[in-house]
Amino acid sequence: MSETPINWPRTGDRAFHASPDRGRIEAFIMPSDGIYLVGFQRAGDMLVDAAKADDRNPDDLFFAIAFLYRHHLELMLKGLVRLGLRSGAIESCDDILNGHNIHKLWNRVARLICEAWPDAPDDDFRAAEQLILEFHKLDPDGQSFRYATDKNGLRHLENAPKRVDLENLNTTV
Repeated sequence: MSETPINWPRTGDRAFHASPDRGRIEAFIMPSDGIYLVGFQRAGDMLVDAAKADDRNPDDLFFAIAFLYRHHLELMLKGLVRLGLRSGAIESCDDILNGHNIHKLWNRVARLICEAWPDAPDDDFRAAEQLILEFHKLDPDGQSFRYATDKNGLRHLENAPKRVDLENLNTTV
């Protein structure tokens, strides 16, 4: 088994700069809620695709994939809450917008959906709720997929399933 070489930075290297060479992969930095939302989901999708094409075990990718999808869901919910604030349908919710609790965010979004769309398909509504609550159960504060332990050294994800179908995760989110 060959080891991956360590990629040490060299003197003068800068992480964030534009390349003078044409043909390099470059990204324009244009922050917007939508690009963050799409980017985290797309990155998760790309990692799942890479895991399918790679003959190595994808165990080390699970946490990044799960984090990217969870963060995508959090951003989507926060975007809906902000939309409710801008439209006047919601008066105030700084408490949930400043945190990472997707259960609380979903509760506020669910009320907003019910008020705006009383005839929403119940099966779709419940399926979305189940998915969000499943993510919340495993990662209630947005830290469990990012770190192996909490600030007190206690292990995260002790009650998580031992195996997860990454393709199913990809198609579910």
